[in-house]
Amino acid sequence: MSKESPSADSGLARKRKAAGKSAAWYTIAAFTTKAIGFVTIPIFTRIMTLEEFGLFNNYVAWQAIFLCIFGLESYLTVNRARFDYGGSRLQEYQFTVLSTGVALSAALMAILFAVPQVCIGLTGLDFQYILILVLYVMFYPAFAMFQAFQRTQYKYKLSASLSLVTSLFSTVLSVVLVLTLSDALLGRIGGQYLPFVVLGAAMLCWYAKTGKARIRIEYLKYALPLCLPLIVSCVGGYALLVGSRIVAQHMCSPNEMAYISLAVTCAQISYVLVTTLNNAWAPWLMDCLHEKRLDEVRRTFYPYIWGTFIVTTVCSLLAPELVAILGGSEYAPAAVFLPAFIESMLFSMVASQYTYLETYYKQVKQAGFASLLVGVMHIGLCIVCTYYWGPLSLGYVNMLSYGLLVACHKLILKMIGCPDVFGAGMIGAPLLFALLFSIACPMLLSSGLTAIRYLLVGVLCALGVVLLKHAIGVFSGQKVK
Repeated sequence: MSKESPSADSGLARKRKAAGKSAAWYTIAAFTTKAIGFVTIPIFTRIMTLEEFGLFNNYVAWQAIFLCIFGLESYLTVNRARFDYGGSRLQEYQFTVLSTGVALSAALMAILFAVPQVCIGLTGLDFQYILILVLYVMFYPAFAMFQAFQRTQYKYKLSASLSLVTSLFSTVLSVVLVLTLSDALLGRIGGQYLPFVVLGAAMLCWYAKTGKARIRIEYLKYALPLCLPLIVSCVGGYALLVGSRIVAQHMCSPNEMAYISLAVTCAQISYVLVTTLNNAWAPWLMDCLHEKRLDEVRRTFYPYIWGTFIVTTVCSLLAPELVAILGGSEYAPAAVFLPAFIESMLFSMVASQYTYLETYYKQVKQAGFASLLVGVMHIGLCIVCTYYWGPLSLGYVNMLSYGLLVACHKLILKMIGCPDVFGAGMIGAPLLFALLFSIACPMLLSSGLTAIRYLLVGVLCALGVVLLKHAIGVFSGQKVK
């Protein structure tokens, strides 16, 4: 094995430290934002009816699916494209793929105005809500692309600050509109999404200037083979993420639907951490792959996966407290739904790592269709398990489906001959412990053994402090035993 040059070592060390700082800044910004967001959830759960609260979560599910399809998932390609296009060419690339997404969204808006009953019948949402959805799908990708570009440059302060300010503003606006408008659902949707429409439109204008408003077929030929499988993968991924909500909407009572919606909302606490850290981790992961430093990846992934396990498990153990804060006594039965949904986020995080590997090696076709297949299977499993075992089984179906997805990714990497950086020995133990805790936590909640729950939380927090010190040593470049 050839030795890396000192300059390569020092360059990677600087990026590793930048990635560590990025993770810290993104985590602080995300949790500050979400802290405000979660503090306001009790306002929404008390002002909005159970039906309105469930419909908003249904809206979120459809928004995610439409954004995935018509936004082309283009922001996910910039992390790879930066190795092939530099300087102004990368800006032109970003403007080209963003403009293509805007054109597709404009076509969707034309369909909405021409035959509104089609979109209304498909989503079960009224016209004004779908109109906001289309505007969001049209302009939000520019904001997501700008954030992704900043992360590839390790400009974590700008990216984190922008996310924090915008999210805080949208949260406050949502509260104001819900309290003042007669249609609480319209206030919730408008306040949450319209600020990102305005900011995304401004970002698109910036890209038009820096990209010289130039659309090149060369960039589309590069992007579409990456984007299309990523879209398929995204649809499958969202089927995994929101399939339980959609099935619950049709098969469960309004109260059960509200409980599941709150459980999924609470699970987003851990999901926020997973997504935030993934955003900081992905650019450095690809830098390591580009410089063939796989040992660096493995060394830093170890505290990453175990740290994620600790956070998800602590959230699972504190499920009753989370529900009491966010929903009040009316939502108390939702507590037992949380552990399986929250622990499944660890499986989701592991699956994301394989998507990054496949994107770097430009081998995304097989994984895209595997994700779609697992997503379709997931919805079928949700229907069957809800029919036979009730809505409590939905979280475990999520976990099983993400586990199948991880297995598919590992098989695909073996088939295409790309190195599997994340071996079974590395991911197996934390995933197994997550599964065990997802089963044990509801039993603890039902038995009322509060002292044992708090004791486990204390032990996990102590382990988290030790792991954090280890992670700081790893990212600072120290030799950690």
